[in-house]
Amino acid sequence: MRMPESNIPRKKISSEVVTVMFTDMVEYTKKTAQLTRERFNELLNVFDNLAVPVIREYDGKIIKKIGDSFLVIFQSPTDAIICGIELQKTFKRYSFARQLQVPLQIRVAVHTGEVIHRTGDVYGDAVNTAARIESIAKPGQVVFSEPVWSVMNKNEVPYLHLGMRRLKGLKFPLRLFRVMTHEDLVRKRWREIRNFIFRLLLIGAFLGLIYLIFGFLWEFTDILPF
Repeated sequence: MRMPESNIPRKKISSEVVTVMFTDMVEYTKKTAQLTRERFNELLNVFDNLAVPVIREYDGKIIKKIGDSFLVIFQSPTDAIICGIELQKTFKRYSFARQLQVPLQIRVAVHTGEVIHRTGDVYGDAVNTAARIESIAKPGQVVFSEPVWSVMNKNEVPYLHLGMRRLKGLKFPLRLFRVMTHEDLVRKRWREIRNFIFRLLLIGAFLGLIYLIFGFLWEFTDILPF
């Protein structure tokens, strides 16, 4: 039996492709467990006061805050990545200026995909994927997915390829990248210097060997009768 079609018009689903960012405080639970209510409130104020101006500067739209974690969307993937870099710099400067024994560190994860807008919130695989990427990011890092890498301006962001990763809850492996940090650049420069010195030593050893061979041949020719 054929069911009668409903005369109620279907509401159009509001969705769009955006770049999703998750950022959270490292060891938030451990930090807050040792604080009074007043100090707990001060910590959250510091987190908000450092993060929110940077996010807004790069046209990020804060969807919500869950404890210590911000869910933000961007129209530009490049802006999202650069915002993540500036967030890391901001928190590092704060910790250095106050000489904190335990630095205030964050993780940043970025992914591009389609989200569904509903009652001021966003849903969908893009949000879930960004959350999974954040779970493997380390303190001080900005980790992003291949969809972000594909469309961002690669001339503005130094990055490292992390390879394919299987993330919990995702059906397929995801190729990931990470923004290069100052420490990465130092290590890269040191490797370049080390390789240059190694090449010089190889060239020196080769020239020394050539010198010994020619010296031997020269002495050998002196003892020949003609």
